[in-house]
Amino acid sequence: MYFIVYLYEINNIQQWRLYEFYHLTLNVHFISVTFHCLLIKLADK
Repeated sequence: MYFIVYLYEINNIQQWRLYEFYHLTLNVHFISVTFHCLLIKLADK
């Protein structure tokens, strides 16, 4: 029984790490896109 719970926990940790990595990547992408838009607006002036 304990072994099954242990496997379940390992699976959860791996999924959480994957989610965290995905979230971080999205944040970086969003920041770069926002920065790019700001640069375009500044270049227009």
